Amino acid sequence: MLLLVTYVMVNKVCTLFRIVLAVSVTVGCRQIIHLVAQSIICIALMRFMEPGVMEIVVLVVAMAYLCVCHSYRMIYDYGGYTLDITG
Repeated sequence: MLLLVTYVMVNKVCTLFRIVLAVSVTVGCRQIIHLVAQSIICIALMRFMEPGVMEIVVLVVAMAYLCVCHSYRMIYDYGGYTLDITG
């Protein structure tokens, strides 16, 4: 972990390298699509909505998305021990 903090600092490498590194670390995880989808939706909302309303809408959409994911996991894996994006 210390190597990552030392060599992948913002001022030492470009943003594209950091993104590629993060995606390559999580390639084995099937649930990365949920994180990517939520990020794209929230970024699109931030880009195209006006400030003042945007903050509330992004919060509600992000929480609703995670709530749906968590409810789905509770319905189909109730009592099971799985670690996923919902915790």
